[in-house]
Amino acid sequence: MSRIYSYVITHDFGFAPNPFGGICTLATCKPAIRMHAKEGSWLVGTGSAKAGLRGKLIYAAKIHTVCTLEQYGLDPQYAVKIPSSIKTEWSFHGDNIYVLDEDGSWYQRSNPHHDESHITRDLKGLNVLVSKEFWYFGAEAKLLPDDLQPIVKAGPGHKCTSSAEVILRLEQWLLQFDRGVTGKPNPFHSEICGSCTSPVSSC
Repeated sequence: MSRIYSYVITHDFGFAPNPFGGICTLATCKPAIRMHAKEGSWLVGTGSAKAGLRGKLIYAAKIHTVCTLEQYGLDPQYAVKIPSSIKTEWSFHGDNIYVLDEDGSWYQRSNPHHDESHITRDLKGLNVLVSKEFWYFGAEAKLLPDDLQPIVKAGPGHKCTSSAEVILRLEQWLLQFDRGVTGKPNPFHSEICGSCTSPVSSC
């Protein structure tokens, strides 16, 4: 069954989600969503009330592939998501940060967002959600229409919507906008995602 998984994005760095490299991926944070979401479902990230963005869509992505963190870390097709400080600014925020060594130990690639304190939470999600059909507005977040406001999650955690009618309305509304990345993350810089260290994090 297709669902909408909606949550609040409190820190939009272009890291979680990462909309760059031609695909949108959710590889860190939101472990409960990454553990349970299936192909064909939607990810919806809205802005926080604190930032004055409640009810505004930062991104929406239809999941077309669910792969394990191990696969994501090793598959050459996802190498574009490996963090790099010598390519482009957006590649600095790559989310392909976990590699399973031959001895069964997890190695965390150097990155500006998550350190060792995030490993347990990140690995708990098991999977990486990959989308080729996505809309990322970032700092140009769009206000959702009144009939889609009920999908918006308030506070930490996430909200599931399984109504086929609501999913269709979301899909039809999105068609008026260009797909892909149409806005920059806000803020677009390399700070640590501080909210991820909180036990009640919505990251």
